[in-house]
Amino acid sequence: MSERHDKNAYSWQGGHDDPPNHDFVVDPVKNLGWPAGTWSDSAKFWQRVGEAYYGIHVILGGKEDSFDIGSGAICNCFANFTSRSGGRYHLTLKGGSSDNYLKGWTLLNSGQVVDIEVGNWSSGHYGSNKHNLFEGWTKVGYEPITYCYRFGSKPEFVRMDVKHLWWRSIGLTVFWWAKYLWHVILRRPDE
Repeated sequence: MSERHDKNAYSWQGGHDDPPNHDFVVDPVKNLGWPAGTWSDSAKFWQRVGEAYYGIHVILGGKEDSFDIGSGAICNCFANFTSRSGGRYHLTLKGGSSDNYLKGWTLLNSGQVVDIEVGNWSSGHYGSNKHNLFEGWTKVGYEPITYCYRFGSKPEFVRMDVKHLWWRSIGLTVFWWAKYLWHVILRRPDE
């Protein structure tokens, strides 16, 4: 199992980078001049604690995610975001990111795999993703918002039409434990 590093359009690490906290448009094609489909995540937040972000709008998501929130993002508020997925998910929440409040997002299309994924593998943090509350999300066309989670990281949903893809949750849980066994138990280096 080899590790690869993501190419992110915007990446904000706690204690190092100051992301915009409101009304920011993420458009890698227009703002950065990148050809469509050449980046992994459009906006990545990691190691952020106790912060609030309002009105960040992704014009086109990356091959993986529009938003990647991971590696110990704790007690943050992400409100009134807009996302157009360009890949697998609108949002991946992983790496021990817990107690976050995600309110009032608008999804402009469906993710290729699932809209919301909670608890995927993160080489930077192995913790569960607990007590994350999603409230008042909508998807254009009024379709249910699809989600999956690693067992032990079940999200909470309020005032949302959601559909749990349980077979994806089983697959995600098996994948996570296989990666954990490989990297932590067997202590195999990245190849």
